[in-house]
Amino acid sequence: MQTNSRSPARPPVHDFQPDSPEAQLFERLRQERRRLAINQGVPPYHVLSDRDLADFVRVRPANAEVLACVRGIGPARARTWGAALLDAMARHAGELGLALTQEVAPERAHLVGKARPAAS
Repeated sequence: MQTNSRSPARPPVHDFQPDSPEAQLFERLRQERRRLAINQGVPPYHVLSDRDLADFVRVRPANAEVLACVRGIGPARARTWGAALLDAMARHAGELGLALTQEVAPERAHLVGKARPAAS
């Protein structure tokens, strides 16, 4: 008898509706992340994991202060990738008609400047 050694299916990294502007933004930013990673010679998850990228799409930061509230963005990632990520967000969100977040939401204020551990 042969057993299936495959691990259980992973849950989806985002809950955006298919073909929604948010899902389109996620896919566009995945391509931007890939391009950034290739240019730096690192795997895409070094820029942002898929889960962190989904949070980036949910928050849609317009500036570095709001970017600091995104899951997985600590000071090092903000320095290394922040400007490129914010530029890509502004460009693609604008093309899709999605507004950017200009101010830190009160429920995320405690996250400013802190790297968050990955969810288990």
